[in-house]
Amino acid sequence: MRNNLGKIFIIVLAVLVVVALVFSSKGASSLSITQKYLVPNTFNDVAPYGQNTIVFSNGRSFAKYNFISGQVSQISPDNLLPELNNIDSLSASANDQYLLFHDEASVSGTPLYNTLVQQGLNVNQDWWWIYNVSTKTFSVIPHTVLLAKIDGNQVDTLVSTNNGEEIVSYSVSSLAQDSSIPIINGSNFFRAANGFLLQTTDNEAFLTSTGVVNNLLSKSIIVDGVSADGQSAYGVINSGGSSRLVKINLQNSSIKTLASNVEGQAEVLLPNLLLYNTAGSGQTGPLAFNTYNLASSKKQLWGFSYSVSGGNSISFTPTALLGETATIAQDSSSKVYLIGNGLAPIKSVPANYKSTINVSGNSVNVSYSSVQTTFEAVLNSGQATAEQAAVYTQLNHDGYNPLFYNVQFSTTSQ
Repeated sequence: MRNNLGKIFIIVLAVLVVVALVFSSKGASSLSITQKYLVPNTFNDVAPYGQNTIVFSNGRSFAKYNFISGQVSQISPDNLLPELNNIDSLSASANDQYLLFHDEASVSGTPLYNTLVQQGLNVNQDWWWIYNVSTKTFSVIPHTVLLAKIDGNQVDTLVSTNNGEEIVSYSVSSLAQDSSIPIINGSNFFRAANGFLLQTTDNEAFLTSTGVVNNLLSKSIIVDGVSADGQSAYGVINSGGSSRLVKINLQNSSIKTLASNVEGQAEVLLPNLLLYNTAGSGQTGPLAFNTYNLASSKKQLWGFSYSVSGGNSISFTPTALLGETATIAQDSSSKVYLIGNGLAPIKSVPANYKSTINVSGNSVNVSYSSVQTTFEAVLNSGQATAEQAAVYTQLNHDGYNPLFYNVQFSTTSQ
Protein backbone atom coordinates (compact mmCIF):
# COMPACT_ATOMS: atom_id res chain seq x y z
CA MET A 1 0.00 0.00 0.00
CA ARG A 2 2.83 2.37 0.88
CA ASN A 3 4.48 1.59 -2.44
CA ASN A 4 1.24 2.39 -4.30
CA LEU A 5 0.84 5.67 -2.40
CA GLY A 6 4.44 6.55 -3.25
CA LYS A 7 3.83 5.87 -6.94
CA ILE A 8 0.62 7.94 -6.90
CA PHE A 9 2.45 10.83 -5.23
CA ILE A 10 5.21 10.72 -7.83
CA ILE A 11 2.67 10.65 -10.68
CA VAL A 12 0.69 13.60 -9.23
CA LEU A 13 3.90 15.57 -8.69
CA ALA A 14 4.97 14.93 -12.28
CA VAL A 15 1.60 16.08 -13.58
CA LEU A 16 1.81 19.28 -11.53
CA VAL A 17 5.30 19.98 -12.86
CA VAL A 18 4.12 19.54 -16.45
CA VAL A 19 1.11 21.79 -15.88
CA ALA A 20 3.33 24.44 -14.29
CA LEU A 21 5.72 24.32 -17.24
CA VAL A 22 2.88 24.67 -19.72
CA PHE A 23 1.42 27.68 -17.94
CA SER A 24 4.82 29.31 -17.46
CA SER A 25 5.57 29.03 -21.17
CA LYS A 26 2.19 30.41 -22.25
CA GLY A 27 1.32 32.85 -19.47
CA ALA A 28 2.65 36.24 -18.55
CA SER A 29 5.69 36.79 -16.36
CA SER A 30 7.25 39.91 -14.95
CA LEU A 31 10.59 41.41 -15.93
CA SER A 32 12.22 43.91 -13.57
CA ILE A 33 13.76 46.84 -15.47
CA THR A 34 16.29 48.84 -13.47
CA GLN A 35 17.97 51.35 -15.82
CA LYS A 36 16.76 54.53 -17.51
CA TYR A 37 19.09 56.98 -19.27
CA LEU A 38 18.18 60.30 -20.84
CA VAL A 39 19.73 60.24 -24.32
CA PRO A 40 20.05 62.87 -27.08
CA ASN A 41 17.42 63.30 -29.77
CA THR A 42 19.70 61.50 -32.22
CA PHE A 43 18.20 58.32 -30.72
CA ASN A 44 14.77 59.31 -32.04
CA ASP A 45 15.31 57.28 -35.20
CA VAL A 46 17.42 54.17 -34.68
CA ALA A 47 17.56 50.74 -36.28
CA PRO A 48 18.81 47.38 -34.97
CA TYR A 49 22.30 46.76 -36.33
CA GLY A 50 23.62 43.43 -35.11
CA GLN A 51 23.52 41.97 -31.60
CA ASN A 52 22.94 44.58 -28.88
CA THR A 53 23.76 47.31 -31.41
CA ILE A 54 21.84 50.15 -33.04
CA VAL A 55 22.64 52.51 -35.91
CA PHE A 56 21.60 56.16 -35.90
CA SER A 57 22.41 59.55 -37.43
CA ASN A 58 24.03 62.31 -35.41
CA GLY A 59 23.23 64.82 -38.15
CA ARG A 60 26.75 64.72 -39.63
CA SER A 61 27.33 60.98 -40.04
CA PHE A 62 25.97 57.54 -39.26
CA ALA A 63 27.24 55.81 -36.14
CA LYS A 64 26.68 52.44 -34.49
CA TYR A 65 26.38 51.92 -30.74
CA ASN A 66 26.54 48.76 -28.65
CA PHE A 67 24.26 49.61 -25.73
CA ILE A 68 25.70 46.81 -23.57
CA SER A 69 29.45 47.39 -24.03
CA GLY A 70 29.13 51.14 -24.58
CA GLN A 71 31.27 51.04 -27.75
CA VAL A 72 30.35 53.60 -30.40
CA SER A 73 31.96 54.04 -33.82
CA GLN A 74 31.44 56.06 -36.97
CA ILE A 75 30.36 54.25 -40.17
CA SER A 76 30.07 57.17 -42.62
CA PRO A 77 32.26 60.24 -43.28
CA ASP A 78 31.88 63.35 -41.13
CA ASN A 79 32.07 66.41 -43.39
CA LEU A 80 31.32 69.02 -40.71
CA LEU A 81 28.07 69.75 -42.57
CA PRO A 82 24.61 68.77 -41.24
CA GLU A 83 24.17 66.39 -44.17
CA LEU A 84 22.03 63.88 -42.28
CA ASN A 85 20.21 66.33 -40.06
CA ASN A 86 16.71 65.82 -41.51
CA ILE A 87 16.31 62.05 -41.38
CA ASP A 88 12.94 60.81 -40.11
CA SER A 89 13.19 57.11 -41.04
CA LEU A 90 16.13 54.70 -40.87
CA SER A 91 16.46 50.94 -41.36
CA ALA A 92 19.27 48.47 -42.04
CA SER A 93 19.57 45.42 -44.26
CA ALA A 94 19.79 42.01 -42.60
CA ASN A 95 23.53 41.80 -43.36
CA ASP A 96 24.11 45.36 -42.05
CA GLN A 97 25.74 46.39 -45.35
CA TYR A 98 23.07 48.87 -46.43
CA LEU A 99 21.12 51.64 -44.71
CA LEU A 100 17.81 52.90 -46.09
CA PHE A 101 16.80 56.37 -44.94
CA HIS A 102 14.37 59.17 -45.74
CA ASP A 103 15.75 62.70 -45.95
CA GLU A 104 13.05 65.31 -45.45
CA ALA A 105 15.14 68.20 -46.78
CA SER A 106 18.58 68.36 -48.38
CA VAL A 107 21.07 70.89 -47.02
CA SER A 108 22.71 73.11 -49.62
CA GLY A 109 26.38 72.38 -50.24
CA THR A 110 26.33 68.83 -48.88
CA PRO A 111 27.23 65.76 -50.98
CA LEU A 112 23.56 64.62 -50.93
CA TYR A 113 22.41 68.01 -52.24
CA ASN A 114 25.09 67.95 -54.93
CA THR A 115 24.02 64.46 -56.00
CA LEU A 116 20.46 65.69 -56.56
CA VAL A 117 21.74 68.62 -58.62
CA GLN A 118 23.96 66.34 -60.74
CA GLN A 119 21.05 63.98 -61.46
CA GLY A 120 18.65 66.82 -62.26
CA LEU A 121 16.38 66.03 -59.30
CA ASN A 122 14.37 68.55 -57.30
CA VAL A 123 16.46 69.69 -54.32
CA ASN A 124 13.34 71.01 -52.58
CA GLN A 125 11.71 67.57 -52.48
CA ASP A 126 12.17 64.84 -49.91
CA TRP A 127 14.02 61.70 -51.10
CA TRP A 128 14.79 58.14 -50.07
CA TRP A 129 18.45 57.08 -50.08
CA ILE A 130 20.63 53.98 -49.77
CA TYR A 131 23.97 54.17 -47.96
CA ASN A 132 26.49 51.42 -48.78
CA VAL A 133 28.53 50.82 -45.61
CA SER A 134 31.37 49.05 -47.47
CA THR A 135 31.90 51.57 -50.25
CA LYS A 136 30.77 54.55 -48.13
CA THR A 137 28.60 55.85 -50.96
CA PHE A 138 25.10 57.33 -51.10
CA SER A 139 22.56 56.49 -53.83
CA VAL A 140 19.20 58.21 -54.25
CA ILE A 141 16.08 56.33 -55.34
CA PRO A 142 15.30 58.56 -58.35
CA HIS A 143 11.51 58.44 -58.17
CA THR A 144 8.81 60.04 -56.05
CA VAL A 145 8.47 57.48 -53.27
CA LEU A 146 5.76 57.57 -50.60
CA LEU A 147 7.27 54.82 -48.47
CA ALA A 148 10.26 52.47 -48.74
CA LYS A 149 11.35 49.33 -46.90
CA ILE A 150 14.45 47.18 -47.11
CA ASP A 151 13.96 43.42 -47.23
CA GLY A 152 16.86 41.07 -47.88
CA ASN A 153 18.48 42.06 -51.17
CA GLN A 154 15.59 44.27 -52.23
CA VAL A 155 14.15 47.69 -51.52
CA ASP A 156 10.36 47.77 -51.85
CA THR A 157 8.79 51.16 -52.49
CA LEU A 158 5.27 52.54 -52.60
CA VAL A 159 5.04 55.05 -55.46
CA SER A 160 2.29 57.22 -56.88
CA THR A 161 1.77 57.35 -60.65
CA ASN A 162 -0.76 58.94 -63.00
CA ASN A 163 -2.59 55.62 -63.03
CA GLY A 164 -2.61 55.09 -59.26
CA GLU A 165 -0.20 53.51 -56.80
CA GLU A 166 2.38 50.77 -57.38
CA ILE A 167 4.80 48.73 -55.33
CA VAL A 168 8.14 48.93 -57.13
CA SER A 169 11.05 46.75 -56.02
CA TYR A 170 14.73 47.51 -56.61
CA SER A 171 18.01 45.70 -56.09
CA VAL A 172 19.53 47.14 -52.93
CA SER A 173 23.06 47.03 -54.36
CA SER A 174 22.44 48.64 -57.75
CA LEU A 175 18.95 50.17 -57.45
CA ALA A 176 18.05 48.39 -60.69
CA GLN A 177 14.29 47.85 -60.87
CA ASP A 178 13.29 44.22 -60.26
CA SER A 179 9.50 44.32 -60.43
CA SER A 180 6.37 46.43 -60.06
CA ILE A 181 2.71 45.70 -59.36
CA PRO A 182 -0.27 48.10 -59.37
CA ILE A 183 -2.25 48.25 -56.13
CA ILE A 184 -5.27 49.92 -54.61
CA ASN A 185 -4.50 53.09 -52.67
CA GLY A 186 -2.71 52.13 -49.49
CA SER A 187 -1.06 53.73 -46.49
CA ASN A 188 1.38 50.91 -45.73
CA PHE A 189 2.63 47.59 -47.06
CA PHE A 190 4.60 44.55 -45.88
CA ARG A 191 6.35 41.83 -47.85
CA ALA A 192 4.81 38.41 -47.07
CA ALA A 193 5.66 34.85 -48.11
CA ASN A 194 3.56 34.92 -51.27
CA GLY A 195 3.15 38.59 -52.12
CA PHE A 196 2.40 41.75 -50.15
CA LEU A 197 0.11 42.61 -47.27
CA LEU A 198 -1.53 45.97 -47.96
CA GLN A 199 -2.87 48.41 -45.38
CA THR A 200 -5.46 50.81 -46.77
CA THR A 201 -6.21 54.32 -45.56
CA ASP A 202 -9.50 53.13 -44.03
CA ASN A 203 -7.78 50.41 -41.95
CA GLU A 204 -8.54 47.42 -44.15
CA ALA A 205 -5.87 44.78 -44.75
CA PHE A 206 -5.50 42.79 -47.97
CA LEU A 207 -3.14 40.12 -49.21
CA THR A 208 -2.07 40.34 -52.84
CA SER A 209 0.51 38.79 -55.15
CA THR A 210 -0.26 40.46 -58.47
CA GLY A 211 -1.94 43.69 -57.46
CA VAL A 212 -5.34 42.03 -57.69
CA VAL A 213 -6.88 41.69 -54.23
CA ASN A 214 -7.28 38.00 -53.49
CA ASN A 215 -7.79 37.95 -49.75
CA LEU A 216 -9.45 40.46 -47.42
CA LEU A 217 -7.93 39.82 -44.00
CA SER A 218 -9.67 42.41 -41.82
CA LYS A 219 -11.78 45.56 -42.13
CA SER A 220 -10.63 47.23 -38.90
CA ILE A 221 -6.95 46.58 -38.27
CA ILE A 222 -3.76 48.61 -38.15
CA VAL A 223 -0.98 46.23 -39.17
CA ASP A 224 2.32 46.55 -37.33
CA GLY A 225 4.43 43.97 -39.11
CA VAL A 226 4.92 40.57 -40.68
CA SER A 227 6.92 37.72 -39.17
CA ALA A 228 10.39 36.95 -40.51
CA ASP A 229 9.10 33.91 -42.44
CA GLY A 230 6.27 35.94 -43.98
CA GLN A 231 3.63 33.49 -42.75
CA SER A 232 1.95 35.67 -40.12
CA ALA A 233 0.99 39.30 -39.61
CA TYR A 234 0.55 41.24 -36.37
CA GLY A 235 -1.53 44.28 -35.61
CA VAL A 236 -4.17 45.94 -33.45
CA ILE A 237 -7.90 45.58 -34.07
CA ASN A 238 -10.13 48.32 -32.68
CA SER A 239 -13.75 47.31 -32.30
CA GLY A 240 -16.52 47.76 -29.75
CA GLY A 241 -14.51 50.29 -27.77
CA SER A 242 -11.62 47.88 -27.14
CA SER A 243 -8.27 47.19 -28.78
CA ARG A 244 -6.74 43.76 -29.28
CA LEU A 245 -3.25 42.76 -30.35
CA VAL A 246 -3.78 39.94 -32.85
CA LYS A 247 -1.90 37.45 -35.00
CA ILE A 248 -3.20 36.73 -38.52
CA ASN A 249 -2.28 33.46 -40.19
CA LEU A 250 -1.66 34.53 -43.78
CA GLN A 251 -2.18 31.00 -45.06
CA ASN A 252 -5.75 30.52 -43.82
CA SER A 253 -6.70 34.08 -42.66
CA SER A 254 -7.46 32.93 -39.11
CA ILE A 255 -7.10 35.58 -36.38
CA LYS A 256 -5.82 34.89 -32.86
CA THR A 257 -5.95 37.39 -29.99
CA LEU A 258 -2.58 37.79 -28.26
CA ALA A 259 -3.43 40.57 -25.79
CA SER A 260 -6.40 42.74 -24.81
CA ASN A 261 -6.72 46.34 -23.56
CA VAL A 262 -3.90 47.44 -25.85
CA GLU A 263 -3.15 51.15 -25.99
CA GLY A 264 -1.72 52.59 -29.19
CA GLN A 265 0.18 50.34 -31.55
CA ALA A 266 2.75 47.59 -31.21
CA GLU A 267 4.87 49.79 -33.41
CA VAL A 268 8.09 47.81 -33.44
CA LEU A 269 8.52 44.26 -34.64
CA LEU A 270 11.77 42.37 -34.15
CA PRO A 271 12.14 38.92 -35.75
CA ASN A 272 10.63 37.16 -32.73
CA LEU A 273 9.49 39.88 -30.37
CA LEU A 274 6.65 42.43 -30.14
CA LEU A 275 6.50 45.37 -27.75
CA TYR A 276 3.15 46.90 -26.84
CA ASN A 277 1.41 49.00 -24.16
CA THR A 278 -1.55 47.85 -22.11
CA ALA A 279 -4.03 49.77 -19.97
CA GLY A 280 -4.99 48.65 -16.48
CA SER A 281 -2.19 46.09 -16.30
CA GLY A 282 -1.98 46.38 -12.52
CA GLN A 283 1.78 46.87 -12.43
CA THR A 284 3.28 49.41 -10.06
CA GLY A 285 4.96 52.46 -11.57
CA PRO A 286 4.12 54.71 -14.48
CA LEU A 287 4.96 52.35 -17.36
CA ALA A 288 2.93 49.56 -18.91
CA PHE A 289 5.26 47.93 -21.42
CA ASN A 290 4.75 44.32 -22.45
CA THR A 291 6.62 41.99 -24.78
CA TYR A 292 5.24 39.03 -26.67
CA ASN A 293 7.65 36.34 -27.90
CA LEU A 294 6.37 35.10 -31.25
CA ALA A 295 8.29 31.83 -31.04
CA SER A 296 7.33 30.77 -27.50
CA SER A 297 4.01 32.69 -27.20
CA LYS A 298 5.32 34.01 -23.87
CA LYS A 299 4.25 37.41 -22.52
CA GLN A 300 6.35 39.54 -20.21
CA LEU A 301 5.25 42.59 -18.27
CA TRP A 302 8.05 45.09 -17.81
CA GLY A 303 8.18 46.27 -14.20
CA PHE A 304 10.25 49.38 -13.45
CA SER A 305 12.07 49.55 -10.14
CA TYR A 306 13.73 52.96 -10.55
CA SER A 307 12.16 55.94 -8.82
CA VAL A 308 10.70 58.91 -10.66
CA SER A 309 11.95 62.25 -9.35
CA GLY A 310 9.40 64.16 -7.29
CA GLY A 311 7.13 61.14 -7.17
CA ASN A 312 5.48 62.17 -10.42
CA SER A 313 4.30 59.52 -12.83
CA ILE A 314 5.69 59.81 -16.36
CA SER A 315 3.97 58.35 -19.38
CA PHE A 316 6.36 56.74 -21.86
CA THR A 317 5.83 55.62 -25.44
CA PRO A 318 8.17 52.96 -26.87
CA THR A 319 9.65 53.99 -30.21
CA ALA A 320 12.21 51.25 -30.92
CA LEU A 321 12.52 47.77 -29.45
CA LEU A 322 16.22 46.89 -29.20
CA GLY A 323 16.03 43.44 -27.60
CA GLU A 324 14.31 41.42 -24.92
CA THR A 325 15.37 43.87 -22.20
CA ALA A 326 16.04 47.19 -23.94
CA THR A 327 13.97 49.83 -25.71
CA ILE A 328 14.03 53.47 -26.77
CA ALA A 329 11.09 55.45 -25.40
CA GLN A 330 9.81 59.03 -25.25
CA ASP A 331 8.02 60.81 -22.44
CA SER A 332 5.16 63.26 -22.85
CA SER A 333 7.60 66.17 -23.30
CA SER A 334 9.39 64.31 -26.16
CA LYS A 335 12.52 63.61 -24.14
CA VAL A 336 14.19 60.41 -25.31
CA TYR A 337 15.29 57.59 -22.99
CA LEU A 338 17.20 54.33 -23.27
CA ILE A 339 15.47 51.90 -20.90
CA GLY A 340 16.47 48.35 -19.99
CA ASN A 341 18.87 46.09 -18.11
CA GLY A 342 22.63 45.58 -18.42
CA LEU A 343 23.01 48.86 -20.27
CA ALA A 344 26.25 50.81 -20.49
CA PRO A 345 25.80 54.05 -18.51
CA ILE A 346 25.32 57.28 -20.49
CA LYS A 347 26.30 60.60 -18.92
CA SER A 348 23.70 63.37 -19.15
CA VAL A 349 24.76 66.85 -20.26
CA PRO A 350 23.87 69.69 -17.85
CA ALA A 351 21.65 72.35 -19.40
CA ASN A 352 24.19 75.09 -18.63
CA TYR A 353 27.18 73.33 -20.25
CA LYS A 354 29.67 75.72 -21.86
CA SER A 355 33.30 75.37 -22.80
CA THR A 356 35.95 77.59 -24.39
CA ILE A 357 38.80 75.98 -26.32
CA ASN A 358 42.00 77.70 -27.48
CA VAL A 359 43.24 76.52 -30.87
CA SER A 360 46.34 78.27 -32.25
CA GLY A 361 45.40 81.49 -30.49
CA ASN A 362 41.75 81.40 -31.52
CA SER A 363 38.99 80.87 -28.94
CA VAL A 364 36.25 78.41 -29.86
CA ASN A 365 33.11 78.63 -27.73
CA VAL A 366 31.02 75.48 -27.32
CA SER A 367 27.49 75.63 -25.88
CA TYR A 368 24.70 73.13 -25.38
CA SER A 369 20.96 73.31 -26.04
CA SER A 370 19.12 71.02 -23.65
CA VAL A 371 15.89 71.36 -25.64
CA GLN A 372 17.40 70.29 -28.96
CA THR A 373 20.12 68.19 -27.23
CA THR A 374 22.70 69.70 -29.59
CA PHE A 375 26.17 71.18 -29.11
CA GLU A 376 26.96 74.34 -31.07
CA ALA A 377 30.35 75.74 -32.03
CA VAL A 378 31.56 78.55 -34.31
CA LEU A 379 34.79 77.71 -36.15
CA ASN A 380 37.36 79.86 -37.94
CA SER A 381 37.06 78.92 -41.61
CA GLY A 382 40.85 79.10 -41.93
CA GLN A 383 41.41 76.26 -39.49
CA ALA A 384 37.98 74.64 -39.28
CA THR A 385 39.26 71.06 -39.43
CA ALA A 386 41.70 71.57 -36.55
CA GLU A 387 39.08 73.35 -34.47
CA GLN A 388 36.49 70.64 -35.14
CA ALA A 389 38.97 68.04 -33.88
CA ALA A 390 39.61 70.19 -30.79
CA VAL A 391 35.87 70.42 -30.08
CA TYR A 392 35.54 66.62 -30.34
CA THR A 393 38.55 66.16 -28.04
CA GLN A 394 37.07 68.52 -25.44
CA LEU A 395 33.65 66.84 -25.52
CA ASN A 396 35.26 63.42 -25.10
CA HIS A 397 37.34 64.78 -22.22
CA ASP A 398 34.16 66.04 -20.53
CA GLY A 399 32.50 62.63 -20.94
CA TYR A 400 30.24 63.37 -23.93
CA ASN A 401 31.13 61.29 -26.96
CA PRO A 402 30.49 63.58 -29.97
CA LEU A 403 29.29 60.62 -32.04
CA PHE A 404 26.19 60.52 -29.83
CA TYR A 405 25.28 64.13 -30.37
CA ASN A 406 24.21 66.50 -33.09
CA VAL A 407 27.18 68.86 -32.98
CA GLN A 408 26.33 71.84 -35.18
CA PHE A 409 29.24 73.75 -36.64
CA SER A 410 29.15 77.11 -38.31
CA THR A 411 32.17 78.94 -39.72
CA THR A 412 33.28 82.55 -39.79
CA SER A 413 36.27 84.40 -41.20
CA GLN A 414 38.48 86.00 -38.58
